[in-house]
Amino acid sequence: MFKIGELNQYLTCGLCRGYLYEASTITECMHTFCKNCIVRHCMEVSLHCPVCSILIHPTDPFVHIRLDRMIQDIVYKILPSVADTEIRNIEKFYEAHPEVEPKDIQDPPPKPRVSPRDKDVPHPQCEPALISLVLEADGPEAAHVDKLEKKFVRVVGTATVDNVCHFLRKKLNLHEQKQVELYCCGDSMSRETCTLQDIHDRFYTDQENLILLQYRISDFD
Repeated sequence: MFKIGELNQYLTCGLCRGYLYEASTITECMHTFCKNCIVRHCMEVSLHCPVCSILIHPTDPFVHIRLDRMIQDIVYKILPSVADTEIRNIEKFYEAHPEVEPKDIQDPPPKPRVSPRDKDVPHPQCEPALISLVLEADGPEAAHVDKLEKKFVRVVGTATVDNVCHFLRKKLNLHEQKQVELYCCGDSMSRETCTLQDIHDRFYTDQENLILLQYRISDFD
């Protein structure tokens, strides 16, 4: 048993302060918001993350904003009433706007759904695959390197090595004179420009999208 208040910081949107709906994560910093909230923020307020102020993208922020099925599934599992409430709101919307063609909303979906305003916008046939990362400190200085509070991270497979390095710099509060080096199966990934899915396909033969990445923190030469 646990108090739901202890988990609110992980289940709520940093903009509307409500429980996440159509959870969408910024791949540059891994902060999550309701889809409509972060889209409105980017279009009307700023191209920077509303939590950490990192630049999402200089021209097209939606390149780095992805639906986060894992977090949304957790919200629905812990708080099934969230899905029920949203469905009632959608029903009320269609009742108030009979000119809009209703969607099938009989059952609460287990995964994020396309909002009514996006129903006519073409979407890819499938979302990018998710990769589970295990991030561990490595090297002779590992004992003196700050450890991540949570070493397990779930990201889209299209994220790059640079994205992971940037994430580590933020989470470990590294000074600008420090550099992050990543290794997978003993090979350096620091100068790679490939995606995490490419790394998985190169080093792993199993079907589970899981990658162990080791990081080393050092001074720039």
